[in-house]
Amino acid sequence: MNTLTTGPALGAPQDGILAWGIRVIEALQSGLPSWTEPVFVFFTLLGEPITYLVLIATLFWCVDERRAARTGIVLFVSAGINTALKETLAVPRPFIRKPGLNRIAETGFSTPSGHSQNSAAFWPVFLRPLANRQARIAASITLPFVIGVSRVYLGVHYPTDVLIGWTLGAAVSLSTLFALPQIAGKLSPALNARFPRLAVMPVSVKIAGVAAGVFILNAFSAGDTRMSGVLFGYAAGYLLLVDVSDDSKRFSAAAGSRAKKILRVILGFTGIAVLYLAGDAACALAGADNLAVCRFAQYALAGFWISRLAPELFIRTGLQ
Repeated sequence: MNTLTTGPALGAPQDGILAWGIRVIEALQSGLPSWTEPVFVFFTLLGEPITYLVLIATLFWCVDERRAARTGIVLFVSAGINTALKETLAVPRPFIRKPGLNRIAETGFSTPSGHSQNSAAFWPVFLRPLANRQARIAASITLPFVIGVSRVYLGVHYPTDVLIGWTLGAAVSLSTLFALPQIAGKLSPALNARFPRLAVMPVSVKIAGVAAGVFILNAFSAGDTRMSGVLFGYAAGYLLLVDVSDDSKRFSAAAGSRAKKILRVILGFTGIAVLYLAGDAACALAGADNLAVCRFAQYALAGFWISRLAPELFIRTGLQ
């Protein structure tokens, strides 16, 4: 993530909004009892990438790979958009304008809040299968709300960052859950009738489409290629995973005993750790000039491991 501490000069309206945001942060920090700080730290951790990684990978390997694929792609698309917007807007964080305001360490730019956006995109999609509709809706609203408020209280985001993040994340999740399925349901029959080859589109063409979308995200991300990398690797891996004609070689997360699923998790996350550490070492050797390409490859390989290499390993080792 970009660690620059300064952004472009702000005009009077923007300065006024950010100054108001700092006053809100100070009011929260001074008005709430001290015991709320560790509570907000806990909730901000629920919005960390590692939390989503554990949930998505476990879901992919042990519960439902199709549901995991959709949930993961939603998250990575949201995170890629967030990175592009942050790097384009380049708004410095509140504690840059007023040192000492932050209660936790944070880097990069401020607008929009990634924790707020990604939680609003992720949790409604992740929780959709819950049978209790009231509990599902309540959790889908409460978790992003508390995560967003935690970012303001901890002094790492302006209130406006959080509001923008919630709006973008909700747009992503609601589109995924409602708008896109309806559009696809209406357009698919007509398109398939007019262009029958679309129904049997080669996987290489689909991967090329993913690559085109990733290229667009990279164009606005100022060299932060991590999210676009993991999106490409994860989506490409899943497309290859399901492109199997022999059902005996098809991966099923639901198959297998509890013991086998535990072994999948252990083996899977060990692989992620090895790839991550090896990628860090490789990027250190690559140098600053090649860092963007190296990070893209590192995170693409991690995404590809989750959705393609690890499942293939589970099949070959009898952990299916």
